[in-house]
Amino acid sequence: MLAQRTGRPFADSDEWIESRYGDTGAQIAERDGVPALHAIELEAFVHMTGADASVVAPAESVVDDPAGRALLEDHITIWLDADVSELGRRRASGTHRRSMLPDEFESRRLARREHLDACADVRIDTTHLHASNVVGRIEELLATR
Repeated sequence: MLAQRTGRPFADSDEWIESRYGDTGAQIAERDGVPALHAIELEAFVHMTGADASVVAPAESVVDDPAGRALLEDHITIWLDADVSELGRRRASGTHRRSMLPDEFESRRLARREHLDACADVRIDTTHLHASNVVGRIEELLATR
């Protein structure tokens, strides 16, 4: 939605991975393991930041790797956050993400929080916001840059 409203090219890591590998992230994690999926997600992010896309939706796991964090710090990075129950609902609504028990999900989220805080220029809590409101806030931020 942000890319459409701003006329900027868009790249999504889930789409890139499925296009390149022919499988969803969930399928890759199931077959090859989570570390393999995270390596592919970082590969996707490196590719997308080197391409012409200016709105990029990487996997959250890119903050686990110093190279991913360095790339995030080189760009305007907006962390779209939400409370745990909302994030869990969103995760469950798609088939491209691997399933995770609530305790594992919360543990990973907390482990990444420090890196996300350090890499993000701004954090937007999207828990009770419609997507158009989130995009509006991002447009306001971009207008000041």
